[in-house]
Amino acid sequence: MMKKEIIKVCHGDTSYIDTITNWIYNWWGTIEGYSKEEIYSFCRNAISKDQIPQTFLALVDGEPAGMYQILMSDCKSRPDIYPWLTDVFVDEKFRGQGIGSYLLKSVPEKIQELHLKEIYLYTHIDNFYEHFSWEFIEYFNPYTTPTGIQKLYRLKTKETTRTL
Repeated sequence: MMKKEIIKVCHGDTSYIDTITNWIYNWWGTIEGYSKEEIYSFCRNAISKDQIPQTFLALVDGEPAGMYQILMSDCKSRPDIYPWLTDVFVDEKFRGQGIGSYLLKSVPEKIQELHLKEIYLYTHIDNFYEHFSWEFIEYFNPYTTPTGIQKLYRLKTKETTRTL
């Protein structure tokens, strides 16, 4: 049986940062025109102990299997809403094994630990995030290359003690 866990990436976790850099660069970075060095710098600086930004990693038997980040900004065309769930990714080797679901089921706990009342994401994927209590808000254009029209979602927490 697989041992799965979600960990928060911390400063000094260089092997994890290298893995995350490769995932983001290969999946989004090349399309959006970022260099690997830019992505590495971003990943190295997208980790905080108890505030945003934070990066979480799914491990399966100790091996990195997927990730997500909680960031203040992910969409230049929507500076009015924050924070964001970003870079939700499952390594190809682990796809179809429930790792994406495992990652998303951990999000409410992580945002409650940050005392957030809500979090947003955008995606082109249909009929996935709704299964994890995400509420569809609207279609919109984030004006990033080459995404086009995307779906905006919000997840509200039960505990609403802090707004940013």
